[in-house]
Amino acid sequence: MTIAPPQVPIDEPKGLGGWLILVMIGLMTAPLTGLAHLDVFVAFMKEILPKSHIDFLGAEFTAYVITSILFPTGLLILMFTKDRSFPAFYVVWAAINIVVIVVHVIAAKVLFGDLLHTRAMSLFGVVLNGVWRAVGLFGIGILYMLKSKRVRNTFIN
Repeated sequence: MTIAPPQVPIDEPKGLGGWLILVMIGLMTAPLTGLAHLDVFVAFMKEILPKSHIDFLGAEFTAYVITSILFPTGLLILMFTKDRSFPAFYVVWAAINIVVIVVHVIAAKVLFGDLLHTRAMSLFGVVLNGVWRAVGLFGIGILYMLKSKRVRNTFIN
């Protein structure tokens, strides 16, 4: 005896459409943006930072590649295959990004405070803008994954 999954009413949203398209666009651009920012990251490592911070930067580089390139690529695969685990992994990825960005700001201020203000434009201000943007975008994404009928009907039901 097989148990049929619950049927989604016809009038409820289902499929990769609606606001879920914005999530899809964000996930498609995340690896591209991550790759585009690698050159800035490497230039910053080579030119500005002292050699004494190489171990920290190696760990930072690894975390950056995982969170900015590999994880979003995996999420895209889960999304297009409509895997049940997609919403949960998206929430985990978004929460990790919020935590990582906040930790980066704190670590940058503690470890590289002098260097952040040596340029004509304050790098700390740029990083802080990135924090607010990320918290807003990832926070909205988390709420959407948890509350959306389309997400529930497409991936869970």
